[in-house]
Parts: sequence; C-alpha cells; structure tokens
Amino acid sequence: MRAKTLLMSPRIYNNKKLILVFLIFFQNGCSFSFSALEYNRGQSAANKGDFKSAVVHYKRVMSRDPESSEALEAAREAARISFFKTKKFAEAVQYYKHLVRYSKIENERHDAQAKIASIFFEKITDYPRAVEEYNKLLLLNNAKKEAIDYRFNLAKAYFYLNNFPDSQGEIESALKIVEDSDKKFDLLMFLGSIYFNTKRAERAINVYEDLGKTFPDRAQKENISMNIVVCYEELEAFDKAIEKLKAIRPTYSDKEFIDLRIKRLLERKANQPGSRGLRK
Repeated sequence: MRAKTLLMSPRIYNNKKLILVFLIFFQNGCSFSFSALEYNRGQSAANKGDFKSAVVHYKRVMSRDPESSEALEAAREAARISFFKTKKFAEAVQYYKHLVRYSKIENERHDAQAKIASIFFEKITDYPRAVEEYNKLLLLNNAKKEAIDYRFNLAKAYFYLNNFPDSQGEIESALKIVEDSDKKFDLLMFLGSIYFNTKRAERAINVYEDLGKTFPDRAQKENISMNIVVCYEELEAFDKAIEKLKAIRPTYSDKEFIDLRIKRLLERKANQPGSRGLRK
C-alpha cells in the first residue's frame, strides 16, 4: 500500500507560520525587556550606593544575553564597581573577561586584558596568573611604551617566582626597544638586581657603574654607590668597599652611618682567614 503524504492546507500553514514569528518576536521582546529592566535596576542601585545589589542586577543582564549592548554596558559598570568601589578584584576580573570575549571594540578588549594582568600582578599578587595574562597581552598589538611596561611587570613577576632567567630575558627584550631615559634607568637597575640575586655581583657592579656614568644625577639620587658597596661586600672585596664608602662620605647625608659601615667592614676583614687582626 502506498503511504499517504500528509498535506496541510495553506490557511493552516500560514497560521502556524504567524504563530512562530510571533513567538520569536515575543521571546526577543521579553529578553530585551528583561535586560533593560535589570540594567535600569542596577543603575538605580548603583546611584544609591547599593553596589552589592547593583552588581547582582548587572550579572543577570550579562547571563541573559552576553553579547548584547546592555550586557556589555553591564560588564563595564560591574567591573568599575568591583575595582574602584568594593575592591573585589577577583570579581572584577570576571567582568573584564566578559569584555575581552564579547566586546567588538578592539581597544576595549585590549584595555580589559591589560586590566586583568594588572589585577593579578598588583592587587591579588598571583604571579603565576600574572605571567599567564601578561603573555596573552603581549600577543596583541601594543604601543612600544605599553610593550615595555608589560615586559617590565612580567620580568618582576618572574623575579618574584625565582625564575631569574626568564626575568632577565624580559628585561633584555625591553632594553632593546626602550627610548625613555628614566625607563631605561629603571630597567638597568632591575637587571643589576637580577645579577646580584644570581650571585653575579661583578656584572651587577658593571651595570651600576655604567649607570653612574650615564645618569649621574639619577644615580646619586638613587644612591647607586651603596649598591656597589653591597656588591663588593658580597664578593668579600672589603678594601674596595671601604674605598667606595670613603669616596661617598663627604656628600652623604648620614656620615655616622658611613663610619659605622667602614668600622664593620674593617672587623670583617680582620676576621678573614690569614688576617693578622685589627691593630690597636
């Protein structure tokens, strides 16, 4: 027996089509109404200083239709409140992530990613996550100044994790493109710290001495000479350390401190193996 084909009258078909269109319109209308209503509630709560309630309303908008203009505006407001008002930085990260994922504005996505990296580095001090987020940031198009700042913070994060090779690598990458003299000074100072902490005091001394020649005013202000003294002490080159201290004593604000430091170095020198001791 041949199967019969189910036929539908044009009238019934058109009615079903109208119902479907109405349902789609109704659902979209409800979604829009819900988002607008919740966003306005969030704004009202924020204006009253009820930031906790405001964020709850903004989160509902973001969950309902993540890519909508209302959701993006809600994410901006929630991020602002969490960062500046309530200081809930971990929550702020989630709202900035929403902008990174859904915003169609390239600069906004970039700035949100920069904020995420900064939060993990400066506010939460989660250095492994900071490394991860700064590496994501460096994959984006960055202005030269921004790239230097990101690499500097990345170098610091590696340093705090005792990952000195990668820390040094980031500093050296930044030094290749840096033009600002103050920033170059800061980068070289940090490089000196890396050398000192990795038992390469001689290289640290070379860096500090070069800084003293190239940036004499800043070097004096930052007391570079004392860094050199510390390096000589690490090398147990006490005579050189004492010589350096005597050189800076006339212009040093606390001369008693210098005299005490010299006295202690003389004592350490006298206690070295083979020394004849301090003479009275």
